[in-house]
Amino acid sequence: MEVHNLLRFILILQNQGDEEYNGEARTLYYLPHCDRSTNETVLEQLVNPPSAEKSFLILGNDFRSYRYILTDATFKAESPNLYWAIQGSHIR
Repeated sequence: MEVHNLLRFILILQNQGDEEYNGEARTLYYLPHCDRSTNETVLEQLVNPPSAEKSFLILGNDFRSYRYILTDATFKAESPNLYWAIQGSHIR
């Protein structure tokens, strides 16, 4: 059995074009080496509006590493969703 099936994630092999993904299935976002703004944008789309229905996993940079290059106030202002992820212990 393939890993994505074991974890109950969907596998999208190509861009769905103009179709908008509704986020109902578990989804793995593979974001290696993405910058802070890219991760912030992805998180913003995933957690706003908040929903207990969404189940996702982001495989990429440790979000905590972005915090060390900015003051706490600047980081919170410029990257509120990354700040939320770090503060809420949503990182595992």
